[in-house]
Amino acid sequence: MFVGDSTTRQVFWAVAKKLDQKRAEEEFLVMLDLELDGWQRNLQFVSDNVTLRFIWDPWLNSTGLDHELEKFRPDLPTSDSTGEEAEKSAGLILLGAPGIWNARHGGKNYMKDFKDAIDHVIPYMDHPHAPEKGLLSTPGRFTSRLSSPNLLLLAPVQVPIYDALSPSREATITPEKIDLMNDYLQQTSAHSEADVVWSYSLMTWAGRAAYEESGLHIIDEVARQKADVLLNLRCNVAAVARGSSFDRTCCTNYQPVVGTQSLLILAGLIAFPGLVFLRRKYGVPVDRLLPASKNMSALVTIGLVLCYCFYADRSQVFEKAQTYFQEKEFWSGCIIIAIVGMASIRKILTSIPNNAKPLSDFQDQAFLSRNQTDEWKGWMQLLILVYNYTGGETKLWIYEIVRLFVASYLFMTGFAHTLYFLRKEDYSFGRVATVLIRRNFLCLLLAYMMRNDYTFYYFALATSIWFLIIYMTLRIGINIPAFRAQFSLDMYIAFIGMMLGIFSHRVTHLKSGSINPVALLDRLLYFITIRNSRLFNATLTILALILLPGYWAVTRRSPDKDDYNWWQPYITFIPILSFVVLRNSNRLFRSYYSKTFAWFGRISLEMYVLQNHIWLAGDGRGLLRLGIWGPWVETAVLTPIFLWICWRIAGATQLLTGWIVYGDGQAPSGAQTEAKSPSLQGWIGEEFGSSSSSWRPSRDRGRKGLLSGILTKVGSSLGRRLMLMVVVLWVLNVTYGL
Repeated sequence: MFVGDSTTRQVFWAVAKKLDQKRAEEEFLVMLDLELDGWQRNLQFVSDNVTLRFIWDPWLNSTGLDHELEKFRPDLPTSDSTGEEAEKSAGLILLGAPGIWNARHGGKNYMKDFKDAIDHVIPYMDHPHAPEKGLLSTPGRFTSRLSSPNLLLLAPVQVPIYDALSPSREATITPEKIDLMNDYLQQTSAHSEADVVWSYSLMTWAGRAAYEESGLHIIDEVARQKADVLLNLRCNVAAVARGSSFDRTCCTNYQPVVGTQSLLILAGLIAFPGLVFLRRKYGVPVDRLLPASKNMSALVTIGLVLCYCFYADRSQVFEKAQTYFQEKEFWSGCIIIAIVGMASIRKILTSIPNNAKPLSDFQDQAFLSRNQTDEWKGWMQLLILVYNYTGGETKLWIYEIVRLFVASYLFMTGFAHTLYFLRKEDYSFGRVATVLIRRNFLCLLLAYMMRNDYTFYYFALATSIWFLIIYMTLRIGINIPAFRAQFSLDMYIAFIGMMLGIFSHRVTHLKSGSINPVALLDRLLYFITIRNSRLFNATLTILALILLPGYWAVTRRSPDKDDYNWWQPYITFIPILSFVVLRNSNRLFRSYYSKTFAWFGRISLEMYVLQNHIWLAGDGRGLLRLGIWGPWVETAVLTPIFLWICWRIAGATQLLTGWIVYGDGQAPSGAQTEAKSPSLQGWIGEEFGSSSSSWRPSRDRGRKGLLSGILTKVGSSLGRRLMLMVVVLWVLNVTYGL
């Protein structure tokens, strides 16, 4: 329902065009052909069971308006409401403040008439925001509800371009009159529950560009934006109750903070930093109650990062913007990444000790070394950032490449963990706990802080599941293929990585002479890969050069994502294995790597998880903005902050993983396969873990804190400590909404 003058009628037609643009434009042209008196009439537009009505009432004093106000109900009908009541109340009523008409035709009594009209409708707008009606937040303007409420809104007086008005209008519609009426409207609404759409006034701040030649009416684009605000206000609240995704939170409040979120914010902003401050100030008395300094610093880091994620992506502190694909931006990002990576290409510095054993670290790095896989993960993660930032999912060919990146991560998961288990033969519970906690610790905390399902951070979950599958396959020999159907898009690639890891491990042992090729399979591998190594390498290289473009040509035939997703599980291994072969086809390629890409690869998990909240916005559906400078400048400011946080959080989670699994001490030799964590030295002015720290007594070095002692007493084994963590998570789940 739209009630007002011609400025309100523009919004009516903008909403109608969103429902059925062709028919709305036809009816609008019919109205333009009428005489002036014909314009000043009531209108109705029906599309798909949605009825729009416009009441011509520039004074806001008609009987039709009174009738609609009497019928209006602010809340949706309850189960005991009659169908008649539900039919009567309009879902949305927009009243146009009668300022223009009063200024033009009100004469000396313009202000009195304006006040009378506003005072007449305000009592109907003073509807109570009762919690029992389904509120999600405290009383206030445009509060979020469990279901979309019926809304009664008032639009402010539209400020015209005064010097563009016709002489007759310019003489009567003056800035003094318009400002006086809007001031009264602001004062009145401040002392009532009336909802005034003040954002409409902000939309015309662009000046003449937002108006038609008349200087009184806005252009169609601005009218469409006003229509979007109305539709979002009316329709988005129910969607917000199901989540906080950016594409459905426009013009609505964020979900209110629950108890668990408040607890995490309190710990991150006050408790952990406060404890560090007390430790520095009072030394030993407080130090006895706290974990070791390096572990406390990790807690501070994670707490502050969680709070930063919350305020960046779940509040109005930062602005948000939509993503629109622009091919120029996408290619610019790719070129910048390529230049930075190529500029940091370095030779892998590996020396062979004099007393080298047959199976040495130098030989292990010959095929898919750690530097190679870190580099691989690094440039893929950077391209994924560009893909998400530029909205590249709208292009099928870019989507296909990114799906290959995800499959490549799982391939490396299978390859790396298989090699570790075969070389170290470490199937201990500590190893399993280390990998799972390292992968999931940050994601679990973010799920509570951001009110997301844990499955939203699906990459950590997927790699964790595949790690367990590989562990059980190698340790217990379980027949795992029954699980494959649950992983539709990447159901085979991790197994292929696992098979390649087994193959590489066996060939390495054959080359070193640590095993004799007695078995038939070993003799076959020895003959193909060692005695005829040049022919073997040349054959694989030629096949890779043929299959890689062949794969690209075949996938170009996929008409859409669904078709490509159907084929992907069966053909993904082709480009991945081709890349592995080409990357390791000769000694020169194996001996060099991009140091920059490798650095990014070591923090790729944190980049993948945190990008959704502190680089992008709205769980990755929008762009984070400061609202101060232009988009490129703000991106240049936010990107280093994002990367620095990822670097810090990578070190913090690895330290906490060692603390949880092994106590205050470090993991035993060989138990950790993650890249060396970034040092936390210098964080908030302390040298954590340094023996030269002036505030920490020397007798405290190596001593466990009271909290660690309590953990030891509660559960002297790793299993009991993990059980305690599970109980805490269960309590948080049960009490989350309180």
